[in-house]
Amino acid sequence: EPVVSDFTELFEVLREDVMKWARRQKRFFVWGDSLGAVLAYEFAKLWEADPSTSLLGLYASGNAGPSEASRERGMGEAAMVHLGYEGPCREMTQEDWKRFLLASAGTGRAELEQLLEKPELAESIVNPVRADCLAYESYCLNQVERIHSPIVTLRGGQDVITSPQAMRSWQEVAGSRYEHKEFGSFGHMLARECPSLLAELFEQYSLPDFTHELRHFETFRTAYRLMRTRSQQHGSSQKARDIRKSMRVCSPTLGATKVPLDFELNVAELDFNLELLDDITPPTKEVKVMRVGNLTWRKGAAMGNPTRLP
Repeated sequence: EPVVSDFTELFEVLREDVMKWARRQKRFFVWGDSLGAVLAYEFAKLWEADPSTSLLGLYASGNAGPSEASRERGMGEAAMVHLGYEGPCREMTQEDWKRFLLASAGTGRAELEQLLEKPELAESIVNPVRADCLAYESYCLNQVERIHSPIVTLRGGQDVITSPQAMRSWQEVAGSRYEHKEFGSFGHMLARECPSLLAELFEQYSLPDFTHELRHFETFRTAYRLMRTRSQQHGSSQKARDIRKSMRVCSPTLGATKVPLDFELNVAELDFNLELLDDITPPTKEVKVMRVGNLTWRKGAAMGNPTRLP
């Protein structure tokens, strides 16, 4: 398959297939790495304008935000500074590209170095990367459009290709929630260096978020606690019954119809013999303390505590 070194041409080549996939999926997350992050942003604008697609979240790793990317050279300014290279990507030699690849390899540097020593493999490795960087260098953002889906940026802590400042430029296109995650001991190629960590993060973010419903449970617990307290303070008078009726709430799970009653605990009527417990567990000091504490807790719970929540 021939490589494409112009961003606009690359985007048009991908556009039809990607949009067909998106309309078939309808609701989805998308992840773009390096040049793919900028491509994902451009497609995100189309998805948000398309009523048949719903972007749930955009993950971007290893690349500056679109506005910053539009001004950068092909390898990214951080990489240029790290390698001490001043010219454009199209003027880089084969050795320059090898240095760039090794700098971005992170924990896989030794393996990549062995592959680049073989001339027949070096060209097949360098060519796609060269086209990738040339396409990135040709990217031009005419107008900043904010993405209203959540944006999560990812960066390896040892990444010398993309700086933390460049990653923060994604905030310029964030129209809603924005988060950034650092993977401390890894480099630029997160998908290769820590795939399991990425998979765990994606799974976590794809789960439904029910935190907004916790308020209903807190409201129930507060009202229920107040209802118990008022019940014990006012006894069984008509006024107390009116208060309980007006304050009665439903449980979020099982429902509630009345305040539960507490009964005195008669230890003598319990169906167990404490003298036989020595035959079950060695009577160490710790075990005795545990048993006394357990029995005390049970007695306290049975007697009732007006400040205890259900």
